[in-house]
Amino acid sequence: MDYIRNLAELEYFWIGVGVLGAALLIIVLIVAILIVKKRAKRMKNVYGITVANIQVIGSRDYQQDSFGVTNVSDTAKGVLAVVADGMGGTVSGGEISKIVTSHMLQAFQASAPGPDPSVFLLRMTNEAQSLARSFIVEQLGNEVSGSTLVAAAVLNGGLYFVSVGDSRVCLLRNGALIQLNREHTCASQLDERAARGEISFEEARNDPQRNALTSYIGVDGPLQIDNNQQPINLIKNDRILLMSDGVFGTLDEGTLTKAAMMENVFEAGAAIEYAVKAVGKPHQDNYTAILLNYQEEGL
Repeated sequence: MDYIRNLAELEYFWIGVGVLGAALLIIVLIVAILIVKKRAKRMKNVYGITVANIQVIGSRDYQQDSFGVTNVSDTAKGVLAVVADGMGGTVSGGEISKIVTSHMLQAFQASAPGPDPSVFLLRMTNEAQSLARSFIVEQLGNEVSGSTLVAAAVLNGGLYFVSVGDSRVCLLRNGALIQLNREHTCASQLDERAARGEISFEEARNDPQRNALTSYIGVDGPLQIDNNQQPINLIKNDRILLMSDGVFGTLDEGTLTKAAMMENVFEAGAAIEYAVKAVGKPHQDNYTAILLNYQEEGL
């Protein structure tokens, strides 16, 4: 009888252990589900942005382009990409492009864009201009020098940009490459004069100063600045392309669009670089490009 009673007690013991184990398993599963939900909620705010970039010296003896991108996972501030092209043939253009790029990135990371990101970008641009002018006056004896600037910020699914000079920011959507900014060169002035009949269109096209900059960071005078006050609402699979004139001055629009449309953004960057090299210009300028691939928030 004692043996039977002991068996019964042992059976109850293992039943109890089983119930307790099942209860613990349920608790573990509940905790795991809560953790996954918490992580999913946290991941929901992460920008679905992938970045690719290229920078090649070309046939030049030195690199005057600078570029940079902030942390793509910083959901509070968004993402900022910058390309600056130091003016070729001038003193220390590469140094000024580094000053511009460094300031834009640091200023963006140091404080929140606030309720109006477009104003925030304008303020950073004017600060970069002040830093460049100080460098030119104090270090270069006020020699003519400077850099272009193009910057694009993605925040809450909206695109803001700012540009000075002739570097470009484009939006690639549904197979079309759309240039968002104007180029601050003599070309637009010459074309306007031709439209008014002051000069012929042939003279406008062939003017040796056609590509000369009318505005750049470091200019001794007021800046021409292109920017958008209202955000451009991004949709899934949009791509933002920032580039120096070493890219768009070498590739025709069709070739550039085809390369930028590669399914993988890293392949797209490589395709742009290959396409520029394939042209084989004997005096190829430095060329730099940043591609931002937007998949939408919540991924």
